[in-house]
Amino acid sequence: MIDDARLEGRTEYASLTWAPNGRTLAFVRARSESIRRQIALYTLDTGKTVWVTTPDYESFAPCFSPDGSFLWFLSDRVFNLKNGGPWGDRNTAPVYGPRTGVFALSLRKDTHFPFAPPTELDQPSLTRISPKTTTQPQNRSAIDLTDLGSRLYQLPIPAAEIRKIEVGSDTLYLLTHKAEQPASKDDDLVLKAVKIAPGDVKLTDFATGLHDVALTPDAKTLMLLAGNGEQPPKIQLVPAATDMAGVNASDTTIRLNGLRLRIDPGAEWVGMFNDAWRLHRDHFYDPALHGVDWSAAREQYRPLLSRIGDRSDLDDLLGQMVGDLNALHSQLQPAETSTRDNKTLIASLGAHLTRQPGGFLIDRLYEGDPDLPKDRSPLVAPGLDVQPGDLITALNGQTLADLPDLSTLLANQADKQVLLTLKRKDRVFQVVVTPIDARQDATLRLRAWEEERAQRVATASHGRIGYLHLRAMGSGDMERFTRDFFSQTEKDGLIIDVRRNFGGNIDSWVLSELLHKVWMFWSDHGSAPIGNMQQTFRGHLAILCDELTYSDGETFSQGVKALGIGPLIGTRTSGAGVWLNDDDLLVDNGMPRTAGRPFFDLKGQWLVENHGVDPVIPVENLPVATFKGEDAQLDKALEILSTRLRTHPIPALVPRPFDETNQAISPD
Repeated sequence: MIDDARLEGRTEYASLTWAPNGRTLAFVRARSESIRRQIALYTLDTGKTVWVTTPDYESFAPCFSPDGSFLWFLSDRVFNLKNGGPWGDRNTAPVYGPRTGVFALSLRKDTHFPFAPPTELDQPSLTRISPKTTTQPQNRSAIDLTDLGSRLYQLPIPAAEIRKIEVGSDTLYLLTHKAEQPASKDDDLVLKAVKIAPGDVKLTDFATGLHDVALTPDAKTLMLLAGNGEQPPKIQLVPAATDMAGVNASDTTIRLNGLRLRIDPGAEWVGMFNDAWRLHRDHFYDPALHGVDWSAAREQYRPLLSRIGDRSDLDDLLGQMVGDLNALHSQLQPAETSTRDNKTLIASLGAHLTRQPGGFLIDRLYEGDPDLPKDRSPLVAPGLDVQPGDLITALNGQTLADLPDLSTLLANQADKQVLLTLKRKDRVFQVVVTPIDARQDATLRLRAWEEERAQRVATASHGRIGYLHLRAMGSGDMERFTRDFFSQTEKDGLIIDVRRNFGGNIDSWVLSELLHKVWMFWSDHGSAPIGNMQQTFRGHLAILCDELTYSDGETFSQGVKALGIGPLIGTRTSGAGVWLNDDDLLVDNGMPRTAGRPFFDLKGQWLVENHGVDPVIPVENLPVATFKGEDAQLDKALEILSTRLRTHPIPALVPRPFDETNQAISPD
């Protein structure tokens, strides 16, 4: 057991691995003064912890060589710029390729790096400690910490998205992502093998389609784990062969089909109840737990465990207990109990339909983005002549005259072709369309709402003011922001709408773009001037928020106020200011998410939680007026920006003329 007091700070450790001598432990942890993970050695004999990597770079996945001579690890230290410069459309930030390289620390001064190329000073009789050594060297347990940082080596291979490293007797194994694969996808990984020998380093594909890999302590057998969580995992035992032959039919496969595990659901639910309670006790941001007697809360709800009938009852019980803490980010994510994707049960044609005698009338087409063919209604695909006012009379040959709605016939038809029969006055015709799923339909409807506001802003301002809506703060929302924001940087004003934004984590990216200031312009003969900073928005900003702006949408709203970016208009936000922890899993992968990371301003004042962000200009959208299509908050933003443009117009970019000698005339 490691003494936490000796290891300083929070007890969150990862990648624990023992040296072959059984006396030294390597682990990964971010020190309290650093956000980056570091690798440390803990020695049982001395009880001391020594940090062997610096906080300047992320370092992780330590692994000792079989003879204990080297500590191999992965580190994000390679920075290769992919875009080369700030010029080009939407290219204002540097973009880097994979950063992870393979490194090794020599734990003793007399150890020769096995990948080092031979030199003329090498002698055949020179004694070296190499991974092939089968006999234990003298004083094997000794690790020389003197000038350890100077004995750092890097494997000469390109940086990649590498997840794990294993070191065999004569082979190095790297578990990596495919080149075209998102870094977040971890169920189709490639195991690459590297022969440990001097000379050129060659990577060989050893196995594919993996989720994880492990090497036995004797470095003779690899365990390969494949599977994506939807099917039983596949486990293979493969010799760590020197010929790099990879996996073959003769390798042992661990059969799990006959594996049966007796589970007492009641006992398991009791354990999960206790785990959820303990996780909130240990990880909640306020050590005083908002003044709640947490032990008393456990005793209050514990008797109800005997009345639980299924797993969803446990969620209800945990929800009541966690709710006593009154923190919006302390939530429950149920365990996945169904393998069926429920969103495919409902399919849509991407239109608003009204029941009419003989079928369904197309009232409105949710067209989507005309510039993005993948994001448009099925009924506006090229080659189709479908219009509002057409009557759908049959689907796949089945008449719709007596059908109350289309949901039954469209069920499970998402991404499948269906035949529609339509009637326009006296004309009857047929088209083949591909319905979309429920999530895509919701996106189309939201896009229509956004387009209505964008058009209202454009019309009222005669095109001088732009509009964009951030639905949430995830990676897809950053992609939409990049598309919509940079296409409007030439506007004199811009309304950024984060109403009903349900959060994420990209607020700093968006705020960074809004904080860019242009300070000079490049003049290219015959072309419009180009600002530096490139594609910077020069106009006036207004931001909309409401009571459903949540989580990172609130962090963004607070940042807008703190940084003076523009007036915040609307109603007070939800009040979920403490960010959560998604690492707390129960035994069945249910998640009692814990509000664990609050934030405060430069004055030390805690922000947002249980109050929300107050707008600078309060405006409420009343229910009846909203139902009629009015938007008082948007109208107020338009009014403020229009006034601002009258009093502080954006100056035109007109350079001074050159004189006869082709020299710029001095402003003096």
